[in-house]
Amino acid sequence: MKTIKVTLPDQVYRQLDTLVKDGWFKSQEDVVEEALRRYLSSQSSKAMEESLREEVDSILGVSK
Repeated sequence: MKTIKVTLPDQVYRQLDTLVKDGWFKSQEDVVEEALRRYLSSQSSKAMEESLREEVDSILGVSK
């Protein structure tokens, strides 16, 4: 496991801290890890979708 240092705007930090205080997460690190996991997963899905669109367009002879 790797460790990184993150600087956050005050408003984002307060929201993160509230999630922990309200019991949604055990720690601030857990919030950041989950947020990154979800972001990376959504980006991976978007990249896959774009790749499939390009492949279908190529098969159908659709030019952009």
